Amino acid sequence: MKQNLKLIILMLSIIILVMVSNLAIDKYFDESLEVNSPKEEILEKPTIEPIYKIYLPEIKTTCTTDDCITEKMYDDIYQYINDKYQIEEQDNHTFIVKGDEHIELVHSEKVDAGEYRYVIDNNTTITNIQEMIDGKDLSPKIDDPATEIAVLNYHFFYDKRTESCDESICLDIKNFEKQLKYLKDNDYKTLTMEEFRAWMYGEIELPKKSVLITVDDGAMGTGRHNGNKLIPLLEKYEMHATLFLITAWWDKENYVSPYLDIESHSNNLHVDGVCNNKDRGAKLLCSDKEKIKKDLTKSIKKLGNNTAFCFPYYLYDDKSIEVLKELDFKLAFIGGNKKASRQNNEYLIPRYIIYSDTSLNSFIDMIS
Repeated sequence: MKQNLKLIILMLSIIILVMVSNLAIDKYFDESLEVNSPKEEILEKPTIEPIYKIYLPEIKTTCTTDDCITEKMYDDIYQYINDKYQIEEQDNHTFIVKGDEHIELVHSEKVDAGEYRYVIDNNTTITNIQEMIDGKDLSPKIDDPATEIAVLNYHFFYDKRTESCDESICLDIKNFEKQLKYLKDNDYKTLTMEEFRAWMYGEIELPKKSVLITVDDGAMGTGRHNGNKLIPLLEKYEMHATLFLITAWWDKENYVSPYLDIESHSNNLHVDGVCNNKDRGAKLLCSDKEKIKKDLTKSIKKLGNNTAFCFPYYLYDDKSIEVLKELDFKLAFIGGNKKASRQNNEYLIPRYIIYSDTSLNSFIDMIS
């Protein structure tokens, strides 16, 4: 019995010893691997802040389109830059060093045009490369630039054959389509809000045949939830427009289209008859600055931008303009029935109001 007990104790001791040895070996190799194996590289955002970016497209052996360049063209560009400037690499980012400034040369599969000042393509010359590095304006030269631009103001859209709309600012979609067709057939450029802003601020020139289409409110026929007349026609004729949306009333997701910008028409200040001592009495006029700022801040948050604002009922005062400036809005629109020019106050831009009885000839007079 004693011998059996001794044998059992001996076997248990051996097992414990083996287990402890294995643990020690595992720990040794784990620590050894941790010390000797290379750590995964973590790419960090470069500390260099470029003054602007130049986009370099896909490199191919042969290239006949604008979304690529040839290997030879890439070599020529890189050699030219390398001969004249210092090239600095940081965290997989390439920078052209120009004195105390840095210009980033970006090679990426995805192009967001707004992120780059210049985009190299198959037609770019070495002279163009130098002009890009010098920061020159390479936009196409316009022989007859616009000095005035018609801003058109729409509201409601309906199909006269199946619907009724009694307000003077309702427009039958047949008439709206005739207007869009005229613009298309006569080579008019319908502007995005950013293009119009840049023109107003003197940053770009635009063709004489340019028009800004704006739509107020977001009501009948403008969204997918309330008739969907506007967006299909914009997309059919590839025409850009801007919707000034009352954000407390409808969600911006009802109006999503690559041809429709969405800007603020206030969150919930589009209310008439509130100010008894004011003509028409829009709520904007009898709200103090803090109430206006709070309302517009809500609208900005819902839309994600603050480029432009449209005054409810075309009514404004000094206080409301001050709030727009404090919230960094760049433009604001009223009525007025005349063309916009760079001489206008950026916060009082006039528009032509389109009525139900606006004829095609009247429309042509507005934009001509």
